[in-house]
Amino acid sequence: MAGGILMIGIVLGIVASSVSPFDAVSAQARVPWQMPENDFGGATPKNAEKWLTFRDYPASAMRANEQGYVVVSFEIDSKGKVQACEVKRSSGHSSLDEVPCKLLKSRARFTPATDNQGVAKSTVGTASFPFWMP
Repeated sequence: MAGGILMIGIVLGIVASSVSPFDAVSAQARVPWQMPENDFGGATPKNAEKWLTFRDYPASAMRANEQGYVVVSFEIDSKGKVQACEVKRSSGHSSLDEVPCKLLKSRARFTPATDNQGVAKSTVGTASFPFWMP
């Protein structure tokens, strides 16, 4: 019987708490989400600020209120240009997933990675692209 009373006391203590489940969820929502770090396999980006701009957000995705982030993996050749690219983590929206690889191939430039002798070499990079509307 004493165990039953203790259990009721615990349940009542939670119910009587000043923090509602809604407040707890709201507090979690206010914690800033951190993007995974980008890794360029030893290559150094030259113009990352030009890779993705607000103008690149697909109009159809905006109208549909599609948001998310896309993680891509891509090959950087020995001249610092992106060659192959593939989506590693989808945003859940094909209209958003198509954008990063297309833009990396056309816009991204790198100082290539080098081997132990200082000779430029190809490498693989990974980058995250956020698609959030204000």
